[in-house]
Amino acid sequence: MTIDDILRGMRIRTPACALLQQPEDRHWLRERIERAEQRREATGVRRTWAELAAFAQGEDGPSPNGRRLLRQHVQALCRYLLTVPGARRRTGRFAHAEDLTDPAGARGLGCLVHLTARNGSGARFYWHYAAGIGDATAAYLLALESLLRGEHREAAHWASANLKAQVKGLV
Repeated sequence: MTIDDILRGMRIRTPACALLQQPEDRHWLRERIERAEQRREATGVRRTWAELAAFAQGEDGPSPNGRRLLRQHVQALCRYLLTVPGARRRTGRFAHAEDLTDPAGARGLGCLVHLTARNGSGARFYWHYAAGIGDATAAYLLALESLLRGEHREAAHWASANLKAQVKGLV
């Protein structure tokens, strides 16, 4: 007897009540997806990299208005990332050193630090850690932070790393 024979013999019967529950489950899932889309649109997270980089143009770095818009975008994105299903659990597991290889946990901890601390270097540390593991969103956050600090070369580096991580995730 092979493993394939065993797996073929393991037919799991679906109870009738589960079949009746499917339409309600689909409706509930559609509602959750719609609420998440509305929340994402309300936070303004859908700005393009070109729009955000345009805010940073100027001889002395971002204009006061551009700096405010970039800062609002980073804060909105951090708030959004901390409300995604599973974010609280993953951030907690990372913070308690239960799973130090989880990029989403490191990114979440960086977002918490960013939202609560005055100095952004702590958040950048965790975002560097997450980006090093291959997290595209952490690289994007680092690019935005670099634009805020007026470091255009570093911003371009992290924007490129973000793109590479996204492409890697698709392959």
